[in-house]
Amino acid sequence: MSSNQTAKIFICSYCEQSIKFQSEQEGKRVQCPKCKKPVWVFENRFEPISPKLNSTWMYERPKLLGLLGSRMVGPITDTEFLELMQTGELDRDSFVKSPELTRNQEIEAGRVNLSVVRDMCNQRAAEEQRLRNLHTRATQRDAKNRETLVQGIKKAISDGNLSLNERTQLHAFANKAGITVDEVDEILKRESSALLRELIEEAIADGFFDDQESESISKFAIGLGLTLAFTKDQQFRLSLARSAWNLLQQLRSGSLQQSLVFDGAELFEIVSLKRPSGIALGDDHYLKSIGTGTIKRIEKNLLLDGRLIAKKYALSSIVTVRWYSDGLFLKRSSGKSLFICPVKTSLAWHQFAMAMEVLSTGEPVVGVLPDETFIPGYDIEFGEFDGERTSTATPPADDDLTSDDWTPAFRVPRFTFRVVGEAHENRHLDLNRLRIGDNVYLNREPKNPYDPNAVAVVNLEKRTLGHLKREVSVWFAPILDKGRQFQCEVKQRTSSGGIIIAVFD
Repeated sequence: MSSNQTAKIFICSYCEQSIKFQSEQEGKRVQCPKCKKPVWVFENRFEPISPKLNSTWMYERPKLLGLLGSRMVGPITDTEFLELMQTGELDRDSFVKSPELTRNQEIEAGRVNLSVVRDMCNQRAAEEQRLRNLHTRATQRDAKNRETLVQGIKKAISDGNLSLNERTQLHAFANKAGITVDEVDEILKRESSALLRELIEEAIADGFFDDQESESISKFAIGLGLTLAFTKDQQFRLSLARSAWNLLQQLRSGSLQQSLVFDGAELFEIVSLKRPSGIALGDDHYLKSIGTGTIKRIEKNLLLDGRLIAKKYALSSIVTVRWYSDGLFLKRSSGKSLFICPVKTSLAWHQFAMAMEVLSTGEPVVGVLPDETFIPGYDIEFGEFDGERTSTATPPADDDLTSDDWTPAFRVPRFTFRVVGEAHENRHLDLNRLRIGDNVYLNREPKNPYDPNAVAVVNLEKRTLGHLKREVSVWFAPILDKGRQFQCEVKQRTSSGGIIIAVFD
């Protein structure tokens, strides 16, 4: 057997140079060929050697007042021994001994080669630092391997399907990196679920949910072996987005239902008062309760059909209908404007409000519950199915009423759109500089080779940030082509780095 086969390996405590040595050299002091520092060599690849780089000492100390001779005391560490020698507390004539360096023979302290003791202390400190560095590198390497595995899993499942070959490659990498099969499966399940949630959120972020998106999400879940389940909040928002999509299809086909009925709402007139009464809106305007009952949109009128009251308003007098999270505002060209508030918020109510707005404007409505409340300070949980509101306001006397011509001072977005294509080229650089509320602009691209209805979203420097989805631009582009002007701003950011914009009239 060759000497190389019997040689042991020492990793230099200072420079980490590998040094081969024979068994008979173990524990001997040599010079590192690379850093030239003196080191004691031990096999240190698999276990710590710091305990082997220690020396302990006994030293002579006079007895009481020096009249009774002296005695050996200790043991003390090599560091303490050097300190006693440096401060002079231990003189050169005092006897000392060490199991490691004097073989337990008592010798004068002046005969001890202190540089050897210092070298051993220095190597022990260097070895401990080497092990800390080794642990840090191993931790960093492990974290990098796990991040590489996560990125590999994300890439593999991005198409909604994990092939046997992809799974085999992931497990092979994990095995090489020391990551268990169970951990791989756990990461795979976690990332798949997160991607499915992201896909669902992106599908409903723009307020439209069509059959193609529904089928895509179902296929994705099946392809990755996930159970497709929605939270209560997601079910509500999906229903709103689906309703908005159905209203859009009816609007485009000319099949909108003109008659609408909702049972269980309170109707208010907006009035200006000489003294406070009713529900305050600001600027001396208040909500005057007309009554509670069934709201009907039939033929040419809007009706309130209550137990003790019936009220009728001509649809021709209603010029604006705007959906708020707490009710429906109806701006009238003559007489007092109206506000309809459901006794209980529900999906059916929001669907009624959306349909009312579409019929009034002749334009699509986005199936995203508005952030804004009409009544100042009104507290509502967005997406709540069965919250209840009770009116305690006292209706004003008729002689308190004055003329009315009131519109909310704050703006409500006409549409909210998700901007897609954020990963194209270097758009993320411009997107990352945007803040909530920053202005962006719509730019029609009728000559776009991929979509003649394309609508780009650009920043102040006219650099493209992305485009509206095809399903949106197909109906929104004709509105822009008619000359409608909109003001847009960043409403929120998406998990993928994109943006959702608010579009105002």
